[in-house]
Amino acid sequence: MRSTLVAQGPDGALTGVVAWELVDNAAHLRGITVDPSERGHGTASHLVARALMALRGTDVEYAYLLTPGAETLFERLGFWRVHRDRVPARILETAAYGEPSKGGVALVRRLG
Repeated sequence: MRSTLVAQGPDGALTGVVAWELVDNAAHLRGITVDPSERGHGTASHLVARALMALRGTDVEYAYLLTPGAETLFERLGFWRVHRDRVPARILETAAYGEPSKGGVALVRRLG
């Protein structure tokens, strides 16, 4: 299962996106993007929080993501850093965990 949430400004312009896919009993949050003019206004935090709320109604136990520089933001949302060998193999196989994001930080959050 895959899903996407978008945020729009008052003028209807797209300001942010978060997408996720379910892999076994885990979720892979990906495509978390916010328009540069909207950064610092809580758009990313709101989108991720809404995605996590949507996942609570599923069998998902953990949500994983990879970030090349926003780990502090996600840590404030309850994620913690995890070594890649602790990320499920099927999530590691996805494009986001391969090149060019190889240097990104893997994070996880337990749902429940």
